[in-house]
Amino acid sequence: MSGLSHDARPLSVHLIAPDLRSRGGYEVQLATLAAGLRKAGHEVTVFFREPVSPDHPYLVRMLQAQVTVDAPGAWTGRLLMPRHSAAVWARRLLVGAFYPVLALIALADSLARRRPLLRAWQGAHGRWHGLVSRLLFTDRLERRLGRTLDRSARPDIIDVQHSMIPFGIAYAASRSIPVVYTEYGAPSLSLDSVWAGLRPVLNLADRVIGRAEASISGLRLVCGLAEDMPWTIVPNAVTAAPPVDDVRALDLPPDGRDVVITTIGRLSPEKGTADMLSAFRTLVAQGLPVRLVLAGDGPLRTSLEAQAQEWGIADRVTFTGLFDDLAPIMLTTHIVAHPTLNDGRSVSVLEAMAWGRPVVATAIGGVAELLTHGKTGLLVPAGDPDALAAALRSLVTDAALRRSLGSAARAAFVAGGYTGEQMTAQTLEAYRQVMRGRSTRRHSGAKP
Repeated sequence: MSGLSHDARPLSVHLIAPDLRSRGGYEVQLATLAAGLRKAGHEVTVFFREPVSPDHPYLVRMLQAQVTVDAPGAWTGRLLMPRHSAAVWARRLLVGAFYPVLALIALADSLARRRPLLRAWQGAHGRWHGLVSRLLFTDRLERRLGRTLDRSARPDIIDVQHSMIPFGIAYAASRSIPVVYTEYGAPSLSLDSVWAGLRPVLNLADRVIGRAEASISGLRLVCGLAEDMPWTIVPNAVTAAPPVDDVRALDLPPDGRDVVITTIGRLSPEKGTADMLSAFRTLVAQGLPVRLVLAGDGPLRTSLEAQAQEWGIADRVTFTGLFDDLAPIMLTTHIVAHPTLNDGRSVSVLEAMAWGRPVVATAIGGVAELLTHGKTGLLVPAGDPDALAAALRSLVTDAALRRSLGSAARAAFVAGGYTGEQMTAQTLEAYRQVMRGRSTRRHSGAKP
């Protein structure tokens, strides 16, 4: 096998990721890529930093595809980092003790950069929390990687799949292993603490894969990605696009029925779900026949449920919690809203397009690369519930507009070829380019 060219021989690929805590976009793309590479005949090992639930559907999918998964056992994870360990309590005390200082820093940052005080507080708190965590906790993933390399052949390439694992880039580079970093989001200064750990190591990578052009431009802005760093855009994939019959199954709601607006995603601050609930309240107050489905789960669920009760709209809002099958949700959906405050090339928007549903989304990150305002969807400013409500009202009250935008969105999805096979093939080609570049530099005498 060693005598074959890089473009012909099977590869040994190590994918490095933090966890499988939820069932969001990054998780399904990771599982799709791992299973796709394995199906194509490559050796794939996925390293998780944290324990993974044995019944997680994406773990099951990878194991069924014969992907090797390396993760600490659940009981081991509890022993190594118990929720109430001394280190955890020390972190809470250190972070809490500096709250007055962090409040002053956040206030100064808010005034200097003219951004909301809450955002400034989140940034200051996140950076301090991250620094304290790095001081108190020793990441054991590097040891596991080392043991694996000691007992088996070196991988051909390492793909670091999340900004939470920046050391993976330095780990590979220090051992002269070709390394790729994959960015799923659209880094922004308003959430720069999420990507702060990448800054010292990002340019050690051989290539960056972005899910959208906004991923690359954001890394340049926030993390100082070098202008000469090779990069590739590999869009997210929709793993189970519906058949044409299902796309056409729900054109318009029956007379007298409510128009159902659905959001798909984790119920967390960066997803803009609070803005969605506020916009929906406006629609109800205007007397429109609407219902809201929040498809997903997350830390904001309790507060959102309480807010819906306080506003008297709880009987019109459905919280699905975690779900395994999107089809039943989409078959009763007329409009998809995507009020995110940060996103790459959104899987939720792609799923809505695949189902031929009209989309109202914030013009943020890679979302604006997917939708053309007024043709395949409606775009509104991020963090503006009034604009979101106005765009949704135009669709709720205009069935012809819903039909035309949904049809155009489906056509754009089909033309884009957002399949797991295409995503896997494009990622593999990026790996091959890295290895060809390494081979060229080695033959020319340059350092890899």
